[in-house]
Amino acid sequence: MGILPFSNEEYSQRLEKIKTRMVQEGLDALILTRAQNIYWVAGYRAAAMNWTLPLLPLIITQKGEMRFMTRVIECSAAETQLAPNPRFYKDHEDHYAMLAELVDECGVATGTIGVEEAFMTVFQFNQMKSALPQADLKNASWLVENIRIALSEQEVAYYRKAAEMTNIGFQKGLDLIRAGLYPYEIIAEIQHAMYHAGQSDVEVPKMWIWSGPKGGYMHDTAVNRRLNVNDIATVEVWGTECQYLAGAQATVFLGEKPNPEIIDAHKLVRDMYLAAKEALKPGAISGDTYKAASNVYRAAKGQDYWRRVGANLGLSFGPVDMGMSGQQVIEPWTPFILQIV
Repeated sequence: MGILPFSNEEYSQRLEKIKTRMVQEGLDALILTRAQNIYWVAGYRAAAMNWTLPLLPLIITQKGEMRFMTRVIECSAAETQLAPNPRFYKDHEDHYAMLAELVDECGVATGTIGVEEAFMTVFQFNQMKSALPQADLKNASWLVENIRIALSEQEVAYYRKAAEMTNIGFQKGLDLIRAGLYPYEIIAEIQHAMYHAGQSDVEVPKMWIWSGPKGGYMHDTAVNRRLNVNDIATVEVWGTECQYLAGAQATVFLGEKPNPEIIDAHKLVRDMYLAAKEALKPGAISGDTYKAASNVYRAAKGQDYWRRVGANLGLSFGPVDMGMSGQQVIEPWTPFILQIV
């Protein structure tokens, strides 16, 4: 078995938490299909984990038995995971039939099985349902997600390293951004700075630069537009360590003097951010973070803020509701990103 990112003791503790939650939910078994959850439970990591079509399930019984299957081409990667005797299938083989065999071997073919519906395609769910006709499939999409909200000491160490890489890349982007450059020119320098500083995950780090009329919004794809004088541009950088994500984002004005509308918008966003940051603390209710920011927005605009104000982080964006209906208690050792746009 290869080197895993966590101790056997920590993996055992995670499995015990899952078993306890399974008993509470009345599950005889749990089939994990989300890459991040399989990695968190069993340490399995392969390039195909970020794809949609291959079925790479991890089966966990209420007794703690684990069975795993993946493609033959990923057999070497399967050596670095905890489930014993992984099963491999070839691309032309019916891997749902193999899944049914594993479920039967675990003695839960007629039991109640939790599945991660939120992280499967409709095709995958229907195929799984057909392959397990006697099982009672129950949506358990958030079972592991909720357990891994609060990070362990080792996870925090990985997260801090990810944040360090993010800060290096983010600062490089802010130092370089100016009119006349294309976003991809700056992104290339951001990547170089991060990898030179020790960014170890090569397939995950993400970075974007948006500019122009919609430069203050997120998730645009206009990376081939040259930056111009008086543009509003947004820089977003994500670093990782052992798959743990840390992000930073800022909007900048590429000119001498912004107009009063831009100055007012910046002040509003800053005040909303500071209010949300003050409300975000262990023991608080997640929706209170939204309310703190929204109160500032309402005072200025006369209506509630139109989106959530952030998300909890770890291996992925987590399930904590940072919108107006959020009711989760903020746990210690839970990293968040606040995003006010």
